[in-house]
Amino acid sequence: MGDASANTVSRLLLYSNDGRGRFTLTETQKDAPSAGDHFPKAIAATSATPYYGSRPTDLDFADVDGDFDLDILLNHREGQSRIFLNDGHGFFSDGTAFPSSPEAERSANYPPKQGPFSNNQEACDLDHDGDLDLIVDNAGKAPPGTAAGMNVTQLLLNDGHGRFVDETASRIAGEPAAQDGAAKCADVNGDGHFDIVIGSRTHTSEKVLLNDGQGFFTHAADALPKFTDITLALDLGDLNGDGKLDLVTGQGEGTITTANAATLRNNRVYYGLAADVTPPTFRAVEAPLGDVGKAIVFHVALSDSATNQAGQMATLSVPYTIKGQTKQAKVSFIGGDLFRVTIPAQADGTVVNYTLTAIDRAKLSNTLTKVLYVGTPKGVGGEGGSAEEGAGGAGGSGGAGEEPNAAAGNGGSDSSSEGGAPASPSAGGGGKPSNGKPMAGASAGGASSEGGAAGSNEAPLPSPGASDDDGCSCSMLPSSASHGVLTLTLALSLLGLARRRRRS
Repeated sequence: MGDASANTVSRLLLYSNDGRGRFTLTETQKDAPSAGDHFPKAIAATSATPYYGSRPTDLDFADVDGDFDLDILLNHREGQSRIFLNDGHGFFSDGTAFPSSPEAERSANYPPKQGPFSNNQEACDLDHDGDLDLIVDNAGKAPPGTAAGMNVTQLLLNDGHGRFVDETASRIAGEPAAQDGAAKCADVNGDGHFDIVIGSRTHTSEKVLLNDGQGFFTHAADALPKFTDITLALDLGDLNGDGKLDLVTGQGEGTITTANAATLRNNRVYYGLAADVTPPTFRAVEAPLGDVGKAIVFHVALSDSATNQAGQMATLSVPYTIKGQTKQAKVSFIGGDLFRVTIPAQADGTVVNYTLTAIDRAKLSNTLTKVLYVGTPKGVGGEGGSAEEGAGGAGGSGGAGEEPNAAAGNGGSDSSSEGGAPASPSAGGGGKPSNGKPMAGASAGGASSEGGAAGSNEAPLPSPGASDDDGCSCSMLPSSASHGVLTLTLALSLLGLARRRRRS
């Protein structure tokens, strides 16, 4: 919320949905929040304050800190923009980290703009490291000698935890300085990498920055027809169903005369930038917890050929199979690039095979097959030693053995009368990060007191470069679990042989 004045405080408004599409104002952001408020305090509006923000022009939902909930990015046309980090329950903290002085501005999580104004920011993974980076129109510092008021696109790379570093100068080459009005991420040449498309107010055309695949960008001067117009908005999508991305730009501002009416008010459409030949990708997949009696809920982030407000122009379905019966999980798009997947609660010991299937509007698809163990599957232990060997295990998936006195494969629990010595708390790595949400591929450890960090019961993702059928993990058991079962079986056989000898 805000108006055209540069000295008016901008405030977030929260409206709650009753589930039937009726919204009620729940909270207005305050200057001095009280306990239980959803938002941290608003910031000063006056330009005399080193870090202020006014004239909000764009708001985006994006998981900037990698914990699979939606954070808020608030772009101010003038002054400092803001990051609000979600705790997973709709309560937000300030993730901007305002520096204490202008001299320390590089310490901010959201680096200050270097231009006089900007209209929008866009979040996408520009360097293929699995987190969301940011581009901000007209906010990058122009090269020396550039006329006043002329800027370039600001490029902010994410460290994976919602802290951004300004890499404009080192990663963007040849972009003409101008006054711009919008920016989007889109693969305009069909090579599978996000490029940057900029709507310009003063340049001789809209601008395209091509990605080399490593997050370094070069201006492509001949990408679009020459036409100077006052572009304030743009979007990309396949408008005519030919499998190619098209571009639409929106114009505005300025004094309308007979001579410039078409320039100021007519939208423009550019058809056929490139064929969409790249299927959607799984930017991130949350590892679900296999808790007995609780619904299995996890999140998936999808990335496709262009960013927009409809889930990256891709859909997700998740069929799951239990004891030979296949059903469809409930999948909901929740904003940004995130989908929520829900599988009904299952009994202890259930093995759930599920497949993530992403399909984009060009009918290109990608799949990822995974396995989840609910509760403590019987006989699926970690690499624990046998009862008579006395060796502590290294935190596997925690299944108990068949023999009453056999050592549990949960990292060497010392509760067994014949079990080995407990393993160190560091054994059986993986488990939950500091935010309490498990990441995909985390090792399935037992409780920390038994040698392994608590984690998901999901089979780990294959390591990069391994032969994994294009990223699909179809294994029923993790290798460590298979090894644990084999070790346990051998130990039980030897134990039985020793007992028969004693009886004879």
